[in-house]
Amino acid sequence: MRLAVCLLLVSFVAACGRGESPLDVRGGAVLHTKRPDRTPIGEALTPDARYPTGTRLVLRAGGVRVLSTGLDAAGGPALSYDDPPRVYFTGRASLDEPYAIYACDLDGSRREVVVLGERDVAEPAVLPDGRIVHMGRLPEPGPRGDAWALFVSAGDGTVGARITFGTGLEVDPDVLPDGRVVYGQWQPEPEGLWRFTVHPDGTGVQRLDESEGGGAYEPEDEVVVGARTRPQGHLSCVQA
Repeated sequence: MRLAVCLLLVSFVAACGRGESPLDVRGGAVLHTKRPDRTPIGEALTPDARYPTGTRLVLRAGGVRVLSTGLDAAGGPALSYDDPPRVYFTGRASLDEPYAIYACDLDGSRREVVVLGERDVAEPAVLPDGRIVHMGRLPEPGPRGDAWALFVSAGDGTVGARITFGTGLEVDPDVLPDGRVVYGQWQPEPEGLWRFTVHPDGTGVQRLDESEGGGAYEPEDEVVVGARTRPQGHLSCVQA
């Protein structure tokens, strides 16, 4: 999950709005998750704890626009490599539906569900080839309650293929500049979440060296290791 600042400031060369009042994102645009209160996320790992009812995905760029209008909850934005980029985020339509992964344009238009399963899916990150890596809830219990693993989806509405088979708690995926996926995995010895990396095909699992930003972390920590540069510039994603 992208807690605190997770990418960089925006410097786009073109506007993105297509609505009646398009937002100009040539400078200073920020995407952020706005929670309904100011309580800290703490050790929350599940989307219902991170993004409760009333959490909104907001774009601030010379004005304020809610990109998740009509959804019960939404948050955790990630960007595609398109120019201009698409926004991917965790959300749910109503209390009695599982969390899904949505995509939309920067003005909130063309919103669609791109990953949906029988159980919650959350925390998307976009691979350079356009596929989506995300965490998905498993049917069996895990070391801290619910079990989670990472999956890679084509964005066709399905959960996709599972790529991690660790301790039953693999969370918070993101993509390194070299294409590897970095994520948190629960370890019993020493107990806690530790950063690991894996290739998108599920091979090459290894603990991330501390010299590369690895080591233990808490869920409220920033977990992105290396900002992802795109030709059109950078857009900051902030959790608030």
